[in-house]
Amino acid sequence: MRTLAVLLMICASLAPALGQSLQSGAAPGIEVYDPQDGFSTASVAGDFLYMSSVPSSANQAVDTAVPEIMNFFNTTLTSLGASLENVVKVTVYLRDIGDFTTINSAYTPYFPEGPPVRSTIQAANPGSSPVAMDLVAYLPNGATASS
Repeated sequence: MRTLAVLLMICASLAPALGQSLQSGAAPGIEVYDPQDGFSTASVAGDFLYMSSVPSSANQAVDTAVPEIMNFFNTTLTSLGASLENVVKVTVYLRDIGDFTTINSAYTPYFPEGPPVRSTIQAANPGSSPVAMDLVAYLPNGATASS
């Protein structure tokens, strides 16, 4: 439960920057549920963390949006005893696929060696966000909400 409380505090403190209202849900493991949007932002199943599409602030430049999202991911992973090195899959949703080169320049420094599998697609992101991302990460040592 301590890990769940830490995750919820982190998400709540970062939520205003991401324009999200987060609170706990009733599902097993870690689950951060936003009743306004009707979906969970993060969930732990077994040894894996799944984080749903985390959008940047509206009308933000892609090159400044990526650090905001990656810092959110990193803070969440750190609270669970993991890091960006544990990420195995990232999906990037770009409002404008023309920003593909820009996203690569901003994203690459976070994974200097052995980057995770990544898909990049063009999508109409919520709230005029130029970029959103989700990820799957392996949690070492079986970190769970009860850790």
